[in-house]
Amino acid sequence: MSRCLPIALALFLAAPAANGQMEYTIDSVGTATVDVAPAFIVFKLEILPGVTNAALVEKAEEFESNVRTQIQERNLKPSQIAFSGPNYTHPEHAGPNASATLRFPAGQYASNEGADERYAALREAIDKVAAAAGAREYPVEYEPAEPEQVEAAAVARALEMAYPHAKAAADVMNARILSVGNVTVGTVKWSDNGSPPEDYNVRRITCTATVSAQYVYVPAQ
Repeated sequence: MSRCLPIALALFLAAPAANGQMEYTIDSVGTATVDVAPAFIVFKLEILPGVTNAALVEKAEEFESNVRTQIQERNLKPSQIAFSGPNYTHPEHAGPNASATLRFPAGQYASNEGADERYAALREAIDKVAAAAGAREYPVEYEPAEPEQVEAAAVARALEMAYPHAKAAADVMNARILSVGNVTVGTVKWSDNGSPPEDYNVRRITCTATVSAQYVYVPAQ
């Protein structure tokens, strides 16, 4: 399923073509959004311990141990657990920090009977893991399985949507489109936590692409 955003058109006279004739072109901008079900639900937990460097290693080790223990006790089944730290590059914290990233397969929480209840229980369990580990919890994120393929589909759809508007402009002038000239891929953007809920949830995330295409046309005789 896809939806399209407004298209902008521009007409201009280009430089003479190689055969000595003037080459006329229409520039059309196409934008399209494609949907995909997320493959993973991603939780990030973080601690910012206000301790000395000597005590940080112990704090970081305790954090990892605490998180793993809580996951086991709550019988959670993440597909991936990644720990980071000690680090000193946090934008809000000059001292040491450590984090944990937990990825869960999204399918069982997005469809079939009881999916909503399972997802609510997972969110509650992660909240408790964070509280027990003394960590703050970042907003949940959703990731696709193969983002490159989705982006390619969005770009292809955006290019498709550029053509009808160029054709409409040519028809107004009784002109005929001969070929596609330059194609420029503009932005390719995924929905995120700042997007409307309908575009970013456990069942649906979106990818929007913008493409500029130049069409060579023959003017009316």
